[in-house]
Amino acid sequence: MSERNKKSKNFIRLLRKHYRLVIMNDDNFEIKSSVKLNPLNVLFIVSTLFVISAIVIVFLLQITPVREVIFGEDETPQLRHELIKVHGRVDSLRLVLSQQERYLENIRNVLTGEVDTLQPRSSNQMVEYDTLAIEQHSRQDSILREEFEEKRKYALIPGKGNYNFEEVEELYFFPPVSGIVTNVFEGEAFHYGVDIVSEENAPVKAVLDGKVIFSGWTLKYGNVIAIQHIDNLISIYKHNSVLLKKVGNFVEAGDVVALIGNTGEFSEGPHLHFELWHKMVPINPLDYIVFDS
Repeated sequence: MSERNKKSKNFIRLLRKHYRLVIMNDDNFEIKSSVKLNPLNVLFIVSTLFVISAIVIVFLLQITPVREVIFGEDETPQLRHELIKVHGRVDSLRLVLSQQERYLENIRNVLTGEVDTLQPRSSNQMVEYDTLAIEQHSRQDSILREEFEEKRKYALIPGKGNYNFEEVEELYFFPPVSGIVTNVFEGEAFHYGVDIVSEENAPVKAVLDGKVIFSGWTLKYGNVIAIQHIDNLISIYKHNSVLLKKVGNFVEAGDVVALIGNTGEFSEGPHLHFELWHKMVPINPLDYIVFDS
């Protein structure tokens, strides 16, 4: 018999050799319990425990939040989509909260007599529309400007037109842009304004005299500017490329407040999304303004 076969048989006998694990009282050497073992039993027990431990670890990593604790947050597309939706809701709430704060501040100022919220600027600060390099006046635009200037000649308050109205129908709106209406007002579909496509970087103009109550960036609508007017009326201009007015600025009807753009998640091309809100209720701008070029 070769030496190699002898070593193999000795190794097999060693694995099958029995041992006894005894638990004994150290004071009187009384045997409490004993277990008969051999190397094969020990190897089987250790292997079984290892497999069970591995299964438990895999279960914890795949099913429970332990995986996020160890490896960090799972950046799945669905999770990113939910985060974007939450961020959009926060932006919308921030916009509404800012509008309400400005609205209450203006009411408080009017009641205390500290400021006239519709007094835009003194007569020596009037803007000469013809000097605005970014504008290209159409004939209809020039006629409308002349009508506004004619109204101011007979204004009861310097710098303002005769805006003694109680209903929206009595207001004379200046078109924010001239272009093609591609999407109309649909309250049931939660589309509270109109979409107007015009020339790239066309100037966006204030529809009435008022005060800027919001001017900033939102996730869904990009650069947004909102203006508070007479009789609890608010106009909102969304998806702008550039904002030209800041919160607190007074503007007159026809003043350029922004440039048309393609900003925000809800924009699929350069256009203006325009909204009118009267006493916190959206109204259809097409009922009061003509946007056709």
